[in-house]
Amino acid sequence: MVCGPSWAHHNGTFDNLNKVPPQVPAEAQQSGYCCMIYDINSDGGVKNAKVDYCTETYLAQPSVDALTKWKYKKLRKDGTPVAAKNLTTHMAFHIAYWDGTIVPGKFGYMSRLSDGTYNQDRPCGLKIS
Repeated sequence: MVCGPSWAHHNGTFDNLNKVPPQVPAEAQQSGYCCMIYDINSDGGVKNAKVDYCTETYLAQPSVDALTKWKYKKLRKDGTPVAAKNLTTHMAFHIAYWDGTIVPGKFGYMSRLSDGTYNQDRPCGLKIS
């Protein structure tokens, strides 16, 4: 198996200056994703990054590590820097066989469609029991 590039998606309309992808953990044997919640401070830095849900527990820390490195253009309201709270995003980890076929996770995985939208087999917010 090979680890393909991981990616992240953002739910807002903020100017992202630096979007660091998560590192695929060495123990990953299947594709998966994490649903994330975070804030943007008045300087454009990410604060309070936390995992809402992950298909695999070992994907949580790489997701938090990557998200805390993201940087946004300063948000302003009437010329004053402001913060944004409780934003959501997801970090996806695609693992592939040598021929490029994605190894699906036991809870599915998110894939990008040709029109640029995302197919969410298990959308963020859905708790799997």
